[in-house]
Amino acid sequence: MPSQEEIYSKVSATLVEALNVDEDEIKPTATLQGDLGAESIDFLDIVFRLEREFGIKIPRGELFPESIFQGDPEFVQNARSRSAACRSCVSACRSPT
Repeated sequence: MPSQEEIYSKVSATLVEALNVDEDEIKPTATLQGDLGAESIDFLDIVFRLEREFGIKIPRGELFPESIFQGDPEFVQNARSRSAACRSCVSACRSPT
């Protein structure tokens, strides 16, 4: 099992490659959209790259909650558009210990 440092390094490298940003822009406090300029399509690219890098499969239900497909108006109104997978990526970047 990789260490937190190895995970941070791999996630950082993935973000640099997927978002075409400089390595020094990747910080534990950086947000994917606000600081790194990620767009919605970038999230899919990042997830696919992370799946390949770590040899894992992230269920699509983790990316897109069922409520988005069922017309849940609270999904947009309450800004619940950040998926669990994206939060996981951000969490991994924030914990380089």
